[in-house]
Amino acid sequence: LTLDVVGQVAFSYHFRGLETYCLDGQDEHGSLYSSFDILLTGITRQILNVPYTQYLPTSANFAVKRASKHLETVVQKVVETRLKEQLDSEKKGKEGTERKDLLAQLLLQDENGHRLPVRNILGNVRMFLFAGHETTAATLARALWALANDEPSQMRLREEVDSLYAVSDSPTYRQLKESVFLDAVLREILRLHAPAGIARRTIEDITLTKEMNDGKKIEYL
Repeated sequence: LTLDVVGQVAFSYHFRGLETYCLDGQDEHGSLYSSFDILLTGITRQILNVPYTQYLPTSANFAVKRASKHLETVVQKVVETRLKEQLDSEKKGKEGTERKDLLAQLLLQDENGHRLPVRNILGNVRMFLFAGHETTAATLARALWALANDEPSQMRLREEVDSLYAVSDSPTYRQLKESVFLDAVLREILRLHAPAGIARRTIEDITLTKEMNDGKKIEYL
């Protein structure tokens, strides 16, 4: 789900990650999720195993290479398609296309008429896809699990979210940002279950204070 959301919001591209889950070399869209799954497993194995084992001719290492190649192919197609749109738009005297996503910003020229090299654009897209969708998915999964085990917090959050949708079917970014309890829930989940683990802990409890737009202060232990 998060892979599809990131694809559409950041690149205006539908990866169809929910439609298939296989790496058969046939479907360049739907198998992308499987490619990420194989790559993440490979990275974890490299961290935990004996150094340099990733260079051995094992079936697991071959699978990682195929998944990496598949990711390269999909990302390159996305960037090439959008770059062609950008160049066609510039030929017509426009600064860019009507798209307002992340990739549109990466493709723009600067004030001197220079553009990021294609290899840099490809690297940015790969990193954003790889780091963005997996960490978001992990955070949402942890949040849902925590709320499922805390009914009072679940009901309080539901009431806050329902109040937003009572006003509009599409809450604005500002409305979501000002949702105090939603913000608190996500911050607490990130505190307890960091999606990108770092081996660091405080030696004693500390209290962090955040001042909201209405002047109220919220404390996090």
